[in-house]
Amino acid sequence: MNLRGPLLSWALLAATSCGGGDGGTASNPVPGTLNINLNSPNSDDGAVLFTVSGGPIDSVIPESYTTFSTRVDANTRRVVVAGDIVDGILVRIHVPDVSRAKDYSATLGQVASRTSHALHSVGPYSITVSR
Repeated sequence: MNLRGPLLSWALLAATSCGGGDGGTASNPVPGTLNINLNSPNSDDGAVLFTVSGGPIDSVIPESYTTFSTRVDANTRRVVVAGDIVDGILVRIHVPDVSRAKDYSATLGQVASRTSHALHSVGPYSITVSR
């Protein structure tokens, strides 16, 4: 019995089904960064406290603000960002697999005014995680 043909076909199928690209798979994760974005209704934000969770977070990378973070557990980071905060990227997080971006979420805790230090209601704000 000649097995060369079926084995060669199986090997080619296996080789072509191992996806490349930068999407990552369970057996081939692609490390990278995700953006934490803020949308604010105010123009005087000076400090933002938020939590990011949903999967492993290797590190928090400051964007253009003073940033402090602490690891709550392997899948959760609490972050404080201070400065003249405007809409856009607050920080980036380094994760072991960017294809799992949808697993991550951010939750606002507090936002303070830059001028009076008073707390703003977080209701009108939105914070998102994106690739």
